[in-house]
Amino acid sequence: LFAVMHAPNRLYNGRYDSFEAVWQDQAALFIAGLFFSGYFLLTNNLFFAVGVHALANRPMPLVEGANFQVLTEPLLAFLIFLALWRRWRRAPQAKPG
Repeated sequence: LFAVMHAPNRLYNGRYDSFEAVWQDQAALFIAGLFFSGYFLLTNNLFFAVGVHALANRPMPLVEGANFQVLTEPLLAFLIFLALWRRWRRAPQAKPG
């Protein structure tokens, strides 16, 4: 659903010039949708998933001319780690004996 919802905008902006471009873009969007769904499920916070989506759409470098794309993967990895750590800390611990 996440991928298909992006199709009208992509068609309007002329992003698809072949069936292969549609297929590749929809596959990438599907995977992104899985990540955003995972963020929501881990944090139980829709604003977190929306915020990560916004960062992926329009990265804002802190310094003019900075290449934020280099930092995208480490930032997303850190956010995933943070969400997993938070989930692990909330999980009930097994009591010995």
